[in-house]
Formats: sequence, structure tokens, C-alpha cells
Amino acid sequence: HQKLSGPIRVAKLFTKVATVFAAESVSLYGNEVNTHTHRNFAEKRHRHFQQKRQQMAREVSFNVNGEKIDKVSKFKYLGRILEETDDDDHAANRQLTRARARWGRIAKILTIDGASPRVMGYFYKAIIQTVLLYGSESWTLTIGMIGRLRSFHHRVARYITGRHIKELEDGTYFCPSMKEVLKAAGMETIEVYMDRRRNTVLKYAATGAVYG
Repeated sequence: HQKLSGPIRVAKLFTKVATVFAAESVSLYGNEVNTHTHRNFAEKRHRHFQQKRQQMAREVSFNVNGEKIDKVSKFKYLGRILEETDDDDHAANRQLTRARARWGRIAKILTIDGASPRVMGYFYKAIIQTVLLYGSESWTLTIGMIGRLRSFHHRVARYITGRHIKELEDGTYFCPSMKEVLKAAGMETIEVYMDRRRNTVLKYAATGAVYG
């Protein structure tokens, strides 16, 4: 999506800068603060340009046979809410809510039946992820919304593998590597799955065929 390219490039650029700073930093906490600051800047920049586009759009009017067409801030099309804000956080939040509810029911059944992490991972990808990412091929999301999708994806992986964040006796916390947790569950990052769905659509648009 063209609308996502700017903020994503900025976020990636700042991530590279933060990596360089990390090599010179002596404080892990300081590294996390720097990364968080860069992400906030990217999101604020995205909102700024988004507001400018919205203001320009509001100043445009359309007429049919001399009569001005009324404007609405949002409307439903094929079951999906389209908003004037030109982002799809509302649609993504709706799918996230549905995925959480469905996973809550399926996870109980799989746990009672003693399903292995890999099997539970298959069910998640085949059933829950289909709900979670429905329509994501054309989503325009804020960095915050992508973070919420990623958070749910990670929580599912931790549940599947049983590798949760735990408080130790000395008051510190043990946080298993998310890369290892995903691998144990037979899963990849949520960004990988979103990119695959988008690439499938792009391939169809370019060649007229998804397979073959």
C-alpha cells in the first residue's frame, strides 16, 4: 500500500539508527526508551500527514446534475466499515475481537484433548488467523494497531507452548525469547502472514492468477 510506505520506511530507518545507538549504549533501559521514542515520532508523523489529507478531502465537493452530494464520515461496504480517516483500525479491531472470542472457545477444547503445541498451532493458523486477518490485504493500519495484532499473536503462541512470562523468586521476570516461542509453536511473525496475504493479491492483480 502506498499509504503505508512512508511511515513504514521511517520506522525502519529509525530502527536502524536505534541499532547503532544500542552498540554504544550501556543501559538496556535507555535502549528501550530510544526505540519507543522513535516509534512515537513515526506514528505522530503519520497522523500529521493523515490529518492534512483529510482536511484537503473535506474541502472537495461533488455535484450530480447541479446538486451537491452529501458527505458521510463512514459507511459500510460488503460488511466492512470504510472511514474518512483513511485507515482501517476499526475493521482490524473488529476482526481482533472476533478472533479472541473464537480462540477462547477453541483453545479450551484443544487443551482438554491434550493437543500438542504444533497441532494447536495448525488450528490457530487455519481457523483463528483466517478470522484475524480477514480483509487485511487492503488494510491501512497505524503502528499502534499493528502492535495490538502482534500482541494477540504472541499471546496465542505463549499459550500454545506454555512459555509465559514468569516472575522469579528474586522479584525479577523471566521472558522467553519470542523467536523461540514462535518456532516451538510452528508459527511465524504476524507481519509475515500479513505480507503473504498481500503478496497473493498483488500476484493476482499483476498476472490474473494466484496459483500456477
